[in-house]
Amino acid sequence: MRQKVIEASGNRQVPWSATSVVGTFVFRDLSEAKRKAEEEAARIEKELKDLEAKKQAAVGLEAQRQQEREAEAVRQRLRLQQLEQERLAAEEARRAELSKLKESLGRRTEEETRLAELRKRVERERIEVARATRAGMTLSQARAALAAVEAKIAEIRKPLEAEKAQALARLEGDYKALREAAARQLQRGEFETTAAFEARKGKAEQERQAVERKYEGERVALAARYDGVAKEQTRTLEAERDELSRGSYLADGLQVAFGQYDADKGKWRVVVNGEDYEMAIAPEAAQALSTRRSEARLEARSAVGAEGALMDPVLVDPAGGGRFALKPRVREAGETKVNPRDGLTYVWIPPGSFTMGFSAGDSGCDSDEKPAHRVTLSKGYWMGQTEVTQAAWTKVLGGNPSRFKGADLPVESVDWNQAQKYCKETGGRLPTEAEWEYAARAGSRGASYGELNDIAWYDSNSDSKTHAVKGKQPNGWGLYDMLGNVWEWVQDWHGSYSNSETTDPTGPSSGSMKGRRGGSWVIDSGYLRVSGRSNDPPGNRFDGIGFRCVREAIP
Repeated sequence: MRQKVIEASGNRQVPWSATSVVGTFVFRDLSEAKRKAEEEAARIEKELKDLEAKKQAAVGLEAQRQQEREAEAVRQRLRLQQLEQERLAAEEARRAELSKLKESLGRRTEEETRLAELRKRVERERIEVARATRAGMTLSQARAALAAVEAKIAEIRKPLEAEKAQALARLEGDYKALREAAARQLQRGEFETTAAFEARKGKAEQERQAVERKYEGERVALAARYDGVAKEQTRTLEAERDELSRGSYLADGLQVAFGQYDADKGKWRVVVNGEDYEMAIAPEAAQALSTRRSEARLEARSAVGAEGALMDPVLVDPAGGGRFALKPRVREAGETKVNPRDGLTYVWIPPGSFTMGFSAGDSGCDSDEKPAHRVTLSKGYWMGQTEVTQAAWTKVLGGNPSRFKGADLPVESVDWNQAQKYCKETGGRLPTEAEWEYAARAGSRGASYGELNDIAWYDSNSDSKTHAVKGKQPNGWGLYDMLGNVWEWVQDWHGSYSNSETTDPTGPSSGSMKGRRGGSWVIDSGYLRVSGRSNDPPGNRFDGIGFRCVREAIP
């Protein structure tokens, strides 16, 4: 059968294949497939040749690229070499420049050193010239120079202080939001449980404190910077001010009077413009100085003490070569001095402490005199020895408002404002309530400083009128009529006492009633007590009320 097939196909072998399940065979021609196979083979051979050509071309291209890479590497090495040469050249130039700069700086340092030395020399010479100039200054000239220097310092500091205030205000503004945010963290939220709030509160407080610490640190540093600038800019002026303040100058325009010499104590009283001083001097030196008092001169520092007092005054004996320091004389209670403004005598009241208000054993004490409390008056003062007289009132203010007329009678029918005006005109003021009671007691502790009939005019002995001042016995410090004759206005608004200790009390800051003390010619003896208090509207006036003044100093 195979043979027949081959012969039928013209000796061309045709594969057979099953085309059906029943084994029917179909034969086909394979020449076309062969042709295609040949073409495919040829195509593949050509592709192989093309690939070989491409391969050869690629090898050439890679070689070219390799050559280019090698050339680029050479160029990079050359560039690096050039950069290194440039760096070395720049380094050499820099070193040369540094060498020149060091040489220049060396010369400049030498110049600055010479300049600093020259400045120091100029400053020393300026100080010496200033000292020489000051040596010939009088006290008034030195004080004028000191005032001028202080004015210059203030002029420099003023704009710096303004800038500092603005800077601090800006800093405050910068931290405002941070502070507010920190404060809000310490507030419990509406929908926040107690446990949650407590859990974060500690951390929130730490954050708030951290903000405050940071702010405070910046504030202190900022203020210190401005203060440092101000100090630097005023350094020379402050040195000049210190030199002026430390110097001692001839006191011009002052009246110096020698008082009595106490040989036992070796002290000589000297009065300068009405102020008492004393100097320690041996009897032999005092005797020698007494023969040439007119030649002695007074020196003092240019700085001005409290109330214009001299600072470190020194009495100089040119002939004997002695220098004697003057110390303020410690006044004793009861010393007197005349006030030149109104001609009245004033009494020195020393500083001290006392129990103000209710006196132990005083059955007539009112409730407003309690509680008794300790009061300290830190400064001494001068108080009128008597109530202001009608003669003094007329001399100072003119007229006479009194009902009972008489030059030596106390002025009355004056209100608080009129009394205060008079005191100001004569260089003083009304006494505070504490000053009045302290002076009235004069060291006593009872309700009165003596038998009433001996010390006061009141309803039982006044014959229904006022009486001339000094008509009764004074208290222990020489003050007359502290009880009786006329009530006396005091400085304070009327108010309640407290149980705490106080120093220099001035009473309430406001009120409707002014205090008055001491009683009057029309008052029952039961009201005449050193702790007794009364009050009236400041505009009130009647024939049972007057006043006396106090002064811190009397020339």
